[in-house]
Amino acid sequence: RATAPLSPGLATHLARRFEPLALAPPLLEFVDAPVRLPPASDAQATLSGELTRLRDELARIHASPTWRASAWARKQLNKDQAD
Repeated sequence: RATAPLSPGLATHLARRFEPLALAPPLLEFVDAPVRLPPASDAQATLSGELTRLRDELARIHASPTWRASAWARKQLNKDQAD
């Protein structure tokens, strides 16, 4: 596979940015004091809990007087359009 040659400016930039001396200090800092993240929670349990919460919220909305009144009005309008 043929690739286009890099422009001199880009080649210089990449050579400076990724030379071993530029990459070594951050790696050595990490080796001296690694950052450890807490264990991830169980994604399935998190999603299941979120799904249950959203279903409960939707059921609460559907049971509200406003939702029920708007559903009744929508049915009435659809009846009138069908006639």
